[in-house]
Amino acid sequence: MSRRSNFDMGLLLGGRSGRQAPRHKAMAVPPARSRAPCVSPVTAACGPGWYRRRPIDARLDGRTDRCPGVIVTRSRPTPNRTGRPAPRVPGRPVAQAPPAPSPPDGASWIASAALATALFACYLGFAPPVSGDKDASEFALALATGGVIHPTGYPIYTMLGHVFVRLLHGMGASFPFAANAWASLGGGVAMFFYHRLALRFIPPRAGRSRLEPYLLAAVPVLLLAFNPVWMVECTSVEVHSWQLAWLFGTSLCFIGTI
Repeated sequence: MSRRSNFDMGLLLGGRSGRQAPRHKAMAVPPARSRAPCVSPVTAACGPGWYRRRPIDARLDGRTDRCPGVIVTRSRPTPNRTGRPAPRVPGRPVAQAPPAPSPPDGASWIASAALATALFACYLGFAPPVSGDKDASEFALALATGGVIHPTGYPIYTMLGHVFVRLLHGMGASFPFAANAWASLGGGVAMFFYHRLALRFIPPRAGRSRLEPYLLAAVPVLLLAFNPVWMVECTSVEVHSWQLAWLFGTSLCFIGTI
């Protein structure tokens, strides 16, 4: 082959330089990647169009929007199609305790105290100057000396009664009479609380006089005050008169003020 033929063959294969063209491997062109749209975390969690949804009243399910985990605060309710604000759902009514019944007009505590003082004076007039039967001698001795009574011991009754008996004995009364007077005082206090308690059960009525509720409440008090069994407990030293006073007093505290 001639020299020119070699030159022409070099141009054909490798260009003008006469060099042989390199063999290139077939390269695969990577496919074009599709670019994903930018999605916010709220849209990804709640779906598209979540902001167009009508919010749920927070008082119904505790949320302000249908999207969980997203808090959207609105100062005004979303208007409906008519342009007016959506009506709010009223909350559940809170149960309130009924007010304590007030005593009727004219039945003041001074009037009840006057009735109780009169009954105390009546019991004191019937109190004997000597000790009675059963546990009366034991109570009189314990109140005079500040000793201990049989179980349960009645500590509050004994301590307060000891002060009262010693005070009355210092004024010239005997110890048995002073102990009986302590029971009479318990009967008077019980009748005071009983009268105030009875006033709470008298319904108010328009046009009622001031004296009428006082007399109506005094009826059960007088029926108990002059009961023979109760008269014995209030003229001979025992704990029952003060026990009833404690019962009426605590019941009155549960119902209302004195």
